[in-house]
Amino acid sequence: MKATDSLKLTLFSTKPVAISSNNKLAINTIGQTDHHPVVKRIYHDHSNYYWYNLVNPQLKVPALRTPEGTILIGSNVIAEYIADKYQESGLLPAAPTERAQLRLFLEIFNSRIIPKIFSMLRAATKEGQEKERELLLAGIKEASKELEKQWQRPSGKGGPFWFGDHFSLAEVNTVSFVNKLAGPAHWRGFSVPQADDYAAFNKWVKAFSTHPVYTKFSFSNKDIAKGLAKFVPEAN
Repeated sequence: MKATDSLKLTLFSTKPVAISSNNKLAINTIGQTDHHPVVKRIYHDHSNYYWYNLVNPQLKVPALRTPEGTILIGSNVIAEYIADKYQESGLLPAAPTERAQLRLFLEIFNSRIIPKIFSMLRAATKEGQEKERELLLAGIKEASKELEKQWQRPSGKGGPFWFGDHFSLAEVNTVSFVNKLAGPAHWRGFSVPQADDYAAFNKWVKAFSTHPVYTKFSFSNKDIAKGLAKFVPEAN
C-alpha cells in the first residue's frame, strides 16, 4: 500500500453483501456530521485471493485496516470500532447505562430476529413455517417494546430513531438485516402487523427506510428475495 494509506481506514468488503453494509452505514453516518473519516474501499472477490489471505487468513469479509495497521474482522466489531473512534458522531452513547440499553436492543435482534428470518425461510412444512413466524413476531414485538422504552427516555427524544433524530449503532447494526424481512414476505407471505404491539417497530422502519444514509446502500425487495432463495427448500 502507498505511504498515504497509513492515514486511512481501509474497508475490505464485497459489493453486494448486507453483512458489511453496517460498516458502510457507520462510515456514512459519520460523514453526515463534521467528522469525515478518510476511507479507502477495496472490494474482495475470487480474483484477489492471492493477497487477501494476508489481510484475513479466513478469507472472509468484511475486514478493516486501521490507520495504525491493525486488522479488525467481523461486521459488528468493525462498526463498534468506528463508533468508538469517532465518538462525536453520536453512534454510541458515553454513559455506561445507555450503552447497556442499546446493546440489549442489539441482542434482541441478534438472537430473536435475525436467526428467525433464516429459519422461517428454511422451514419445509407449513407447521414449521407457522412456528417460526410466531417466534419471529415475538422477537419483533420485543424489539418494539425496547424502542418504546427508549423513546420515553431523555436520550430517545420520542423517536423515530434510537436517539431520536439521528442514527446510532442501534440502527447501523440492525437495519441491513431488517430489509431481509423481504425474504419471508416474498417466500412465506410474512408481514409485520399494523397493531399497537408493533407500532414503534413500524414507525422506526418507516423512518430509516427513507433516510439517505440507508437508501444509498439498500437493496430492492426483489433483489433481497432473490438473494435469499438459496435458503428456501422449494426454490432449489
